[in-house]
Amino acid sequence: MMSEADQRRTGAFLGLAIGDILGAPLEGFSPSQIQGAIGRVVEVIDPMEVHREDPSRARLKGLHTDDTQQAWMIAAVLVEHGQILEEAVAHYYRDFGRPRSGLPDGVHRGIGPNFRHVVERLIRKESTRVTGAPSAGNGAAMRVAPIGIHFSGDLGRVAFNVLQVSGITHTDPRALEAAAALAGAVSALCCADPPGDPEDVLEAAIEGAAKAEQCLKARHPIQAHVRREKFIGAVRRGLIELVRQIRTDREEWIRQICRIATSMEPTRPIENPSVGFAPASVFLSLAIGATAESFHEGLIDAVNQGFDSDTVGAMTGSLLGARFPGSVEDSPWIQNLIGVTPLTGMARCLAGVGEGSPPVPEAFEEDWTRMERELIFERLGT
Repeated sequence: MMSEADQRRTGAFLGLAIGDILGAPLEGFSPSQIQGAIGRVVEVIDPMEVHREDPSRARLKGLHTDDTQQAWMIAAVLVEHGQILEEAVAHYYRDFGRPRSGLPDGVHRGIGPNFRHVVERLIRKESTRVTGAPSAGNGAAMRVAPIGIHFSGDLGRVAFNVLQVSGITHTDPRALEAAAALAGAVSALCCADPPGDPEDVLEAAIEGAAKAEQCLKARHPIQAHVRREKFIGAVRRGLIELVRQIRTDREEWIRQICRIATSMEPTRPIENPSVGFAPASVFLSLAIGATAESFHEGLIDAVNQGFDSDTVGAMTGSLLGARFPGSVEDSPWIQNLIGVTPLTGMARCLAGVGEGSPPVPEAFEEDWTRMERELIFERLGT
């Protein structure tokens, strides 16, 4: 029988996947567009319900995106090696990007141009030390919950390993420290004595960001490749501001997240925090993850923010899965999760309670990607 801490670790990983599939069909929609298309999303929907006029955006109902794919890769590396080894992670990135018969773009699903460019460079055998881009996007944060799970309670190791994996794709301190903040909060929530108050959850995120900041100022291997050094420490300072607002009403702290994120010089002012800019969407996920009264209430709130809804769902789901692990297994949403058996097996191995060899993603993901591609061809009539 699993301990409460083991249940939280398992819940955090599965919560990530559930949040991903709940938010994936809504990606790119504004809250008003979601409302107009299907009302308020409270269940896993068929993506074709909202993409009838654009079948090229078809996805399999209940199939996770790159958020869960990459979190699974990181989990597999942690289970096998006990720490992040950049080359082991790069092996997965390269392998998934390798063209296959009928899959000319490989088996990565839903990746953006920054990650695609990184994969191309890795396939060309470029060093993981030079592949990272000066992006402040949330792609680093979306996948690091397994590091918080694996190193629960040790925020120094959490931050170091977050930088190890994040530096392959990102060199902007805003992205790196936001990822460490998210993993720090997950780490604290997976402990035997997890934080209870919202302020305590955010304090763990602040400490995660601070540990990453220290690494970036010291001798972490990524330090030499960091760009936009003026933003080192910005995430920690922003989270300190957010802590002061977290007891205000929900609409007020959403406004404050937009204000704080805008002060970190995104390419355009932040009007909705559920966007790809890391300080905005990570802060939103932390706020919802720390204050929601239930797993279901929090995830519904998160994904209905729209825009980068799969990533906000994944990040928020990892936090809520750790806070409310019993609700994960009882969730009606988990019944819609394609691959629930191997994902649950990976979650248990990551928590240290798995039996046998951990399920690795390659074979499963290729089959699922083929199924999804066939669906797209069918909907396009080709």
